[in-house]
Amino acid sequence: MNHEESFKEWLPHNRVHGKSIGSYASYLKSLEKALGASIDNLLKPGLESALEKINSKVIPGRPENTLIKYRTALKKYSSFLNKK
Repeated sequence: MNHEESFKEWLPHNRVHGKSIGSYASYLKSLEKALGASIDNLLKPGLESALEKINSKVIPGRPENTLIKYRTALKKYSSFLNKK
């Protein structure tokens, strides 16, 4: 994730507060590790393509709730990048 600090500064202005700020960044880092790809590169073709990639990959040991959090964090990061 190339813009972690800027993303964390942007989140409170976009309805994310407190511990959730760190959680969003943490989920994105975990997603990068799980997929073996940079979030920024994953989003280059577009958000829908990135979400399809997450949905099509079986990530061992990750419950559905975690995958939902990955998708939520990815959508928020995509919004951040589009407003930069």
